[in-house]
Amino acid sequence: MRHVDTSGECWIWTAQKVGKGRRYGAFRVGSRQTDPRIYAHRVSHELFIGPIPEGHQVDHVKKRGCTSTLCVRPDHLEAVPQHVNYERERLAFCKSGKHDLSIPESVRWDGQGRRRGCKRCWLDRANERRAARKGD
Repeated sequence: MRHVDTSGECWIWTAQKVGKGRRYGAFRVGSRQTDPRIYAHRVSHELFIGPIPEGHQVDHVKKRGCTSTLCVRPDHLEAVPQHVNYERERLAFCKSGKHDLSIPESVRWDGQGRRRGCKRCWLDRANERRAARKGD
């Protein structure tokens, strides 16, 4: 717990972070570089809640107030099957909080049919870039 900031709603892991964009807290069990890394939120779940069932992932549940993947607060975590975790990960609103992404017209898609974010925010940023270029 010495690497956990408990001052806010989420208990934030403050030591080593791993993953794309350093999304998850992690540590090594031993002191050697070859020792495996363990995710801090998984250890928190196992210590405070219980074992993680085979084939399940630990989800940071937004409905319980979780706002960060660095959170290790036990009541913000839940072991769920992978498909449930992916469904929950999808945003209902864009990152700016302005647009409803449950409306298909608000969603930006790529050529392979994958969701790529908020179309309105993307258009706003494109217009800002265009205006900045004209001002140069």
